[in-house]
Amino acid sequence: MTVQRLSRMSFDLFQNFHLPQAVTWVSACRPRASTVLLVTPAFLKSEFIKSSELPAALRAAEAEGLVILWIPVKPSSYERREGREIAEFQAAQPPSAPLSGLRGAKRNQALVSIASHLADVLGVNRTNAL
Repeated sequence: MTVQRLSRMSFDLFQNFHLPQAVTWVSACRPRASTVLLVTPAFLKSEFIKSSELPAALRAAEAEGLVILWIPVKPSSYERREGREIAEFQAAQPPSAPLSGLRGAKRNQALVSIASHLADVLGVNRTNAL
């Protein structure tokens, strides 16, 4: 599944690098029902993620029902201290098979599976998008 096909689905594709400096991604996502975390060792070690973005997302999940899904992009210690909050949420790809370890057809199949999983969680009709 390509980004173009994902963007034709009935949900918004959101990227936080398009935000003005004073706007946080959590406040920008308020109308949406979910967020997807792309988890790598750098993500887990980021002070900004640990002190700002992740706590805000966790509060929104608890208070407002924000659905948090995560995708293991590279092998990481998500189940240890720095990532234990993430481990409580559903992974859209088995953590034992991060995307960086997959090649060719296996990576493509994983991406299709992730997109299907996200569409199911979001309640999106996939018949026109796949």
